[in-house]
Amino acid sequence: MRRFELRVSDDLAAKGSTMSSIRARLLTTILSLALLGALSIVLGARWMSGDLTGLALDREVKNAQFQLKAEIEAHSRQALLLAKLVAGQTNVEAMLADRNRDGLATEFVPEFAELKKEYGIQQFQFHLAPATAFFRVHQPAKFDDDLSSFRKTVVETNTTLKPVVGLEGGVGGIGIRGVVPVLKDGKH
Repeated sequence: MRRFELRVSDDLAAKGSTMSSIRARLLTTILSLALLGALSIVLGARWMSGDLTGLALDREVKNAQFQLKAEIEAHSRQALLLAKLVAGQTNVEAMLADRNRDGLATEFVPEFAELKKEYGIQQFQFHLAPATAFFRVHQPAKFDDDLSSFRKTVVETNTTLKPVVGLEGGVGGIGIRGVVPVLKDGKH
């Protein structure tokens, strides 16, 4: 009988070893699947988060572009309005026709500091064709220099006799310019 018992215990030992091996494989498989599931959830969340961040960033950039464009348009209208207002004054027409710098200085220099402070106007000037600086309200002592190589808005206005507005670079940087021809009795 002893032999029989030995044999039974050998079979039990073999079955126990097989059961441990199956448990280990099953546990390894379950842990691997759980780890794979967690990893796919984390990667999916990061991917979706990246897409959402990209969409939000695109929306913010488009909004900033829209606001910048609207602000440039508003300042452009303001620049053109002020230029038309000044160009249409009969005393300005007469002083420019008579090449009267002192008269323009008396009329505009005292008010320029407030225009600069309150409205951010950096430059205010009168030109002769094609783009010679006749009188700079912001720099009265500097005049008669030819700006035609870079002041294309002035050249265009003096060529077409039509108002021009837009962004333009220059010595002082980029600015919004409103340029209007000055006519006296219909003559430029």
